[in-house]
Amino acid sequence: GQVNVWLLICTGEFLRATLNRKPLAAGLWLGGLMIKPQTLIIVIPALLLNRSWKTLLGFVCAASFILIVSIGLVEPGGMIQLTKLWLGYIAGMPGNFPDNMMNWRMLGFHLSRWNAPGIGGGIALVGTLATILAGLYLWLRPLEVHSPEYSAALLGTLAATCAATWHSHLHMALLLIPLLVYTNMQKMLPDRFLTLWAFFSSSVMFATLLLSALMVWGGSPLIPGFGGLLLGLSGLALNLYLLAWSIQFVRARGLAYKVNRSAVS
Repeated sequence: GQVNVWLLICTGEFLRATLNRKPLAAGLWLGGLMIKPQTLIIVIPALLLNRSWKTLLGFVCAASFILIVSIGLVEPGGMIQLTKLWLGYIAGMPGNFPDNMMNWRMLGFHLSRWNAPGIGGGIALVGTLATILAGLYLWLRPLEVHSPEYSAALLGTLAATCAATWHSHLHMALLLIPLLVYTNMQKMLPDRFLTLWAFFSSSVMFATLLLSALMVWGGSPLIPGFGGLLLGLSGLALNLYLLAWSIQFVRARGLAYKVNRSAVS
């Protein structure tokens, strides 16, 4: 019942089709991320910067098909209700749990709870914009799909998306798994980080639950939102680390490419 498994599958098939030089099929699989449209806020502009026209064509075809079928199923009235639901998610609805998310919104939420709301909102806005720009920075130089920089940039882009998009819980990080596995198999991403990524947040969750239980047992008052803050920060920190690693990797490869061209010239 975990819908994010479909994000994992679509991301993996998008990567496989891209590596097999099937850009149209890659775009069709990318359309599967329409399950959660917020996952596309950086990927689509990145593909535009990389001039991946056939991939974008495939995406437009898939997205158009999904939109037409959706309107046919629920009719225009249902689409209006869906829009209202999305707007409700933006404003905040019961069950959203923004305090547990792995994005800048989570941090702004907690800071607004403890300080003036303007401070928390300002930090969240600046962090979100900086993260989006950093994700797009990866694609300023066109990248060949079989190059190590491409997969590193794609991983950084998706990590930036998880950190910047408005609705992003820890389970949405499933879409990172294909890129994490692939970059690790290519000896790009260290084994130790893959292990850390897999167990860090779950360890924080266990420690938070244990600490909360001890505080209740000892009669100490719980700090409002403390557990959600720790859990959310663990996911945000991992996303930002992946983004920083991707930028460093792509920049290092770009500098090496320039040096080699200068030497040949």
